[in-house]
Amino acid sequence: MRALLPICLVCLAALPKTLQASPAASLPFLRGADVSTLAREETDGVTYSDGTNTASLLTILKKHGYNLIRLRLFHQPNGKRWVFNDLAYTTALAQRVKKDGFLFLLDIHYSDTWADPAHQHPPAAWANLPIDAFAARLQKYTANVITALRRANAMPDMVQIGNEITNGMDRPLGANTTPQGWNNLGKMLRAGVRGVKQGAGSAPMPLIMIHSATGGDWHASHWFYSNIKKQKVPFDVIGLSYYPFWHGTLAQLKTNLAHLSAHYRKPIVVVETGYPRTTLRGKITRPDALQWPQTPDGQKQFLLALLHTVQTAPDQLGRGVVYWEPAWITDPKHFGSWNAYALFNRRGKALPGMAALGGK
Repeated sequence: MRALLPICLVCLAALPKTLQASPAASLPFLRGADVSTLAREETDGVTYSDGTNTASLLTILKKHGYNLIRLRLFHQPNGKRWVFNDLAYTTALAQRVKKDGFLFLLDIHYSDTWADPAHQHPPAAWANLPIDAFAARLQKYTANVITALRRANAMPDMVQIGNEITNGMDRPLGANTTPQGWNNLGKMLRAGVRGVKQGAGSAPMPLIMIHSATGGDWHASHWFYSNIKKQKVPFDVIGLSYYPFWHGTLAQLKTNLAHLSAHYRKPIVVVETGYPRTTLRGKITRPDALQWPQTPDGQKQFLLALLHTVQTAPDQLGRGVVYWEPAWITDPKHFGSWNAYALFNRRGKALPGMAALGGK
């Protein structure tokens, strides 16, 4: 049996008996932030404050109740614009995260650049490999990453094998549109899990998360995770992306959480979310889901409602909410200016939603 994260006895007692034997049983309720751009923001001269005092972002988040930090990792990023999260960068930031007492979730993209439902490009160095060689390379790479982090005292507590892999990973080889594609994807994911175990050595095995971008869609979620189960991919935590303007209403998320809880009996984390604090820019596929004002207070109201929805999932299987890049405030062009969604304004001052998500 895998070693567990440090056990929270109160949290453990609150979990259903069917979950208490799981390696994820010791999870507290996760209040987290993906701050993968933080070190670059600091290099660019950004400072942060909680309204009264200027401090490091990690200090502010810790003070306000956050307990998990998520960091992404690209294979061989080209360093242009915001594609810079290589192993050296991620390791240095992860050391700070662990030193400050956060749980650390590593998000491995298995790509040289952004991976999401529309973009799942294999690393250039692996692009022409057949599936067995590809899986072997993926396993070795994963093991090397975990080994490097462990040796740097920056061991992840949880690892995502791929990012938003609803439509497969490292396409076209891992495109899950055919039975063979599912078999290939299963080989990749199982290789990734083996790599994490190999890299952990005698250290506690990190929890494994499988991440889909299906927050408000039970049918898509069931299709995806039932096939993951058929592929015998061992994992501990279901990760969902839920941006209401893309993924539907909170009522639809609630339905999805209820069905996922009943069918899979695993902890579920909304591992990516965001809501605009000002007039939303960019493509909106679900304007009906923007049920709160597009203001800092509306952003806070959304987060409080989202927390309630996740916390009241059946059998306490809703285990956390992680905000995507709440402090990325410097680039007015990327993603239509993510500052419209951030939990800090352009001057680095915390907005009400920041404390709301942290619970303090």
